[in-house]
Amino acid sequence: MKQTAYPRGAQKCCARIVRALTRCTLTIRAQTALVLLAPLTLAPLALGSCASGPLKQYKVQALYGMIYDLSNKPVGGVTLSINGKYAASSDIHGRFAIPQMKPKLTYTVLAEKEHYETAELRISFSDPTHVLYLQMLSGTDLLTEAERALAEKDWFKAESFLSRAERAGADLLPLGYLRGVLALHQGRDEEALALLLDLAEREKSSPFVLLFIADLYQYRFKDADQARHFLQKLLELQDVPAAQSRLSLLLENAGSMEQER
Repeated sequence: MKQTAYPRGAQKCCARIVRALTRCTLTIRAQTALVLLAPLTLAPLALGSCASGPLKQYKVQALYGMIYDLSNKPVGGVTLSINGKYAASSDIHGRFAIPQMKPKLTYTVLAEKEHYETAELRISFSDPTHVLYLQMLSGTDLLTEAERALAEKDWFKAESFLSRAERAGADLLPLGYLRGVLALHQGRDEEALALLLDLAEREKSSPFVLLFIADLYQYRFKDADQARHFLQKLLELQDVPAAQSRLSLLLENAGSMEQER
């Protein structure tokens, strides 16, 4: 794909001018997708210090834009459709250009990429000099936000981010683990255990999942036999001194109980 012609240095200036940009009214499927239409009429003031070329290279009837993620890094390889038809793809710098856009018309824009949350929005293309800035979150981004919500004990927000991460195709292992953590925090111990047992069956080489299960059996369900079983499975995969110490203590306690009988 031919790269979009942008004034040199314009991308680096994006973070500095974002507060000056005018937000447009949009309908967005991705709940946290940040969409801005930045008028290029601001460019002589906002980009004058870092843009080396004039803005003449922007075609009047093309919609230019940039896509970035949660860390403000560009997202390449995003497929953009206009009113259900392929229109453009973002380049390695997150930039794109959609040609033949007519001013004063409303368009439905769909931005899609594997393992990213799909963004659907409606824009009123009232000014051909506007630039579209779109934030798209990956499944990993959404898991990071879910983990932050768990740390803040915001269970509703954590569940929302986990559901969105699942729809975005996030990795099963961290997704299932965090779902177990959420269920445990909400007092749904049996559900947490069921989630983790299912995860351990699918992901057989996951020591931290096995340790989580052993913790649940030992401390929540008071089932020393099952705790020993999963600690042994963990130690078959990885040498964890703390787990070995716990297992030894559980075995000693089991022996003492047998002697008392």
